[in-house]
Amino acid sequence: MFCITKLVSRFILTNSVSTIAGTTASLSLISSSIFERKFSSLIHKHAVEGSRLFDRRKVGFEKIHFVLASQGFHHDMSYFVIGMSGVTCGGKTTMSKLIQRSFPWCRVIHQDMYFYPKDYPGHVRLPEINDHINFDNPAALNMDKMYEDVEKILRTPPQGKEINGVARNGEIAPNFAEGLELLRNLADINIDTSKYSNIPILIIEGFTMFEYDDLYDKFDIRFFLTLDEETCRHRRSLRVFDPPDGEGYFDHCIWPEYQKHYKHFIEDRAGIQVLSGKTQISSLWKESVEHIIQKMEEKFAYKLNKAKENL
Repeated sequence: MFCITKLVSRFILTNSVSTIAGTTASLSLISSSIFERKFSSLIHKHAVEGSRLFDRRKVGFEKIHFVLASQGFHHDMSYFVIGMSGVTCGGKTTMSKLIQRSFPWCRVIHQDMYFYPKDYPGHVRLPEINDHINFDNPAALNMDKMYEDVEKILRTPPQGKEINGVARNGEIAPNFAEGLELLRNLADINIDTSKYSNIPILIIEGFTMFEYDDLYDKFDIRFFLTLDEETCRHRRSLRVFDPPDGEGYFDHCIWPEYQKHYKHFIEDRAGIQVLSGKTQISSLWKESVEHIIQKMEEKFAYKLNKAKENL
């Protein structure tokens, strides 16, 4: 599909409208897929109408993509994908909620919804902590299923807002309800995001997402929240987990696994914005939204300018 799009884009740039109209019939020879037949028909239609949309001096891949999107064709590039990761209790879920408050049409996937059941035989267990499951080990997560769900969303036309914090089976994401009252009472940062409302947004939130290259490459922007050991330990002690942390779990699993993850997948890695989870929440929220807007402006410059022209 991508190759077809590039081919047509390059062809339009170097040929007249009449040549384009006369050649679209040959596109069906490239592939017999339904998408490409529709694509051929679409290009032919607009070529016959004239150069209003496909002016050969201006058309490029972005314009092709804009027309496809307007006609109901969607693929990975349709979404703006935000990765929100970090240490336990660093503020990942809180920041996801706040970003959705700024962009209320976005969808959210929580990695915590993909833990294997407690009776899963592949869990790593800790005999020194009463055979407690190591939930901070990547083996505790069904990442194949998470990746499958992400792919399904990205390859499906956006269908409106998904309720934040609710999984595909209707269950509430772990710890999602905590702090909602605080967030409701938090003063707004007063950044107008309405001009971006036609851009579908997907937030993927979780503590080890940046370990997986296939998932990592899908993010348009990546945030990672950090804490020092004592702050993390204190915040963790105030939370209730099922099953509850066994004595020594923080020292044997949580902190060592976090340090390992940070060293191998976060530290000095280009493309990740590392933020302190101790920063005032309003400042983190504002900084994150500003970064998101900047990246959306870069990615969807043509689409945003076109929308502005049509106002």
